[in-house]
Amino acid sequence: MHVSAVSWRRASISTRRRFTARSCQEEMMTFSRWGAAGAGAVLAWTVAMGAASAADTVDFRISLDTSPTHVRTTWVQEFAERLKDQSGGTLNATVYHSGQLFKDVNVAKALRQGSVEMAVPGTWVLGGFERRFDTATLPMLYGRGPDDYHAISDGEPGRLIAEGLEEKLDVKVLGKWFDLGASHTYFASRKVETYADMKGAKVRFPGGAGLSARLEYLGATPVLVPWPDVPLAMSRGNFDGLITTNESVKSAKLWESGLKYVFEDYQTFGQYIPMVAGGFWKKLTPDQQQMMTRIWDEVTTEERAAALTAQEEAGDEAKRQGVIFITPTPEERADIRRQMMQAQDEIAKSIGIPADFVTLVQDTLPPD
Repeated sequence: MHVSAVSWRRASISTRRRFTARSCQEEMMTFSRWGAAGAGAVLAWTVAMGAASAADTVDFRISLDTSPTHVRTTWVQEFAERLKDQSGGTLNATVYHSGQLFKDVNVAKALRQGSVEMAVPGTWVLGGFERRFDTATLPMLYGRGPDDYHAISDGEPGRLIAEGLEEKLDVKVLGKWFDLGASHTYFASRKVETYADMKGAKVRFPGGAGLSARLEYLGATPVLVPWPDVPLAMSRGNFDGLITTNESVKSAKLWESGLKYVFEDYQTFGQYIPMVAGGFWKKLTPDQQQMMTRIWDEVTTEERAAALTAQEEAGDEAKRQGVIFITPTPEERADIRRQMMQAQDEIAKSIGIPADFVTLVQDTLPPD
């Protein structure tokens, strides 16, 4: 189907070229019969037809800061290809990966300014624009799996977050959120087999007041280290462990920097949110808008399954490299979560998450 669509477009281009060449010959004959006045009319017609043809194709850019083989990049590229095929080439997206245009931390501002047409940043870099994103780091979500996070992002809480982003950034949230996967706590020299073993550990975390509060509750000391500096800092013993994902461990080959253990505690669950610049979105026809949202949600269903598989395969690779996985039971995670909940209102208030939104998310989750 994909090849036939491409062949059809090539054939169509070839036909248009033959038609254009024949038309030019005919118009030259017309020029000789009608003179300059007729030629002026022909020129005006040609310019108008050229403008109409250019308007038929909508070119736009999608900014990502992950590598070309990353699960997010792969599936955004799949979205772009399906969009081009199903639109007959009229919606033509180019994916710029590896931060070629913008890093995720800067891309929300770029969307608001119209410097790029689309991006799919991680939710953890958007808390400064929409505090409700930081709900993912509150105690009530500690130790939970993807189904609970999907209930939030696909449900009423996700709708309210989307509305907040659309208003504050002048964007269109295209649809469901992509998955990255679960983050756990990984260690080098310290073997953590129980929650009590976390006490006194220095743990690198990606940021966020909620994650910091979790580590402190468990007796660990949170430290901020930029991701590019993690391998060297770990090999030098600058911290005992870090919160990250199996995929990130695999991509950085952290076992070569001394990583030995994983305390598979489901600290949080990473997702990516699709945003289209408001000015660009308004220029699309209703049919084009509907096609983009439909194809995006179709691709998201497949991406979520692929992301889960990628994390599992990355975990298997870490095990082959000698990394030892220690997994607390769901009951143990739930018990720690209930203990942490005693401080949730205070944490939410310090972050700036509205109390009514915290209640809404809590009501969305299954009871412990």
